[in-house]
This record gives sequence, structure tokens and C-alpha cells, in this order.
Amino acid sequence: MGTTAIPARIIKYVVSGAISFGVENGSFLFLFYAWQVNVAVANVLSIAVALLVNFALNKYFVFNNASSSLKTRHQFARYVPLVSFNVLVSTLLVSALVHWRVPGFIAKPSVTLVVASWTYLAYKRFIFASAD
Repeated sequence: MGTTAIPARIIKYVVSGAISFGVENGSFLFLFYAWQVNVAVANVLSIAVALLVNFALNKYFVFNNASSSLKTRHQFARYVPLVSFNVLVSTLLVSALVHWRVPGFIAKPSVTLVVASWTYLAYKRFIFASAD
């Protein structure tokens, strides 16, 4: 049986996702546990903190998309509705899990993994699509 190599782009996506997750989850845990911010507010703020980091990592590192500033603005305009949808879904799911007594440090990363799967496809096919 032959081995199937993982495409470099997938590896880069996982690395950028790990960095973004660290920023987002670290912000969430700090806000939720240290500052005792409401779970929904902490989730939204943590996503907002990671938004720009994630966009830049995916645009330049994962998808090697050094396009013009006009195209970047168009990409960001497509990125924002996706992130908004992800914020809504993530907030509802994390809040529900915490309400059902799942600890925040388990709820948040679990939901993040689910959201990351459809987000990669949207990045690849819609937001940072290229002719490669």
C-alpha cells in the first residue's frame, strides 16, 4: 500500500489555525475565567481578536495570495460574512454547551474544530481562490 502525503496547503492551514486558535482561545479563556465576562461576549470578543491574524495568515501563508490591495479588500469583504456566520454559530454552540455544563475549556475548542472544517473549504473555493 502506498502512502498518501498530506498537501502542504493543508499543513499550513493547520499551522495557521493553531496560531489563530491560540490567539482566540487564549483571549476567550482570559476574558471568561480571569475577567468573568459573559460567555457569549467573551466568545465574540475572542473571535474579533483573532479575525485579523487569521485573515493575514490564510491570505499570505496558506494560500500565498499576494494580490493587489483592491483584491484584498474584496477578499476581506467576503471574509467578514463568513466570520460573522461563524461567530453566530460558534457563540450559540459554545453557549449551549456551557449551559449544559460542558466546561468552557472543552466547549470552545470542540466547536472551533467543527467550524474550521467548513471554513477551509470556503477559503479555498471562494475567498482566496486562485488559478492553481
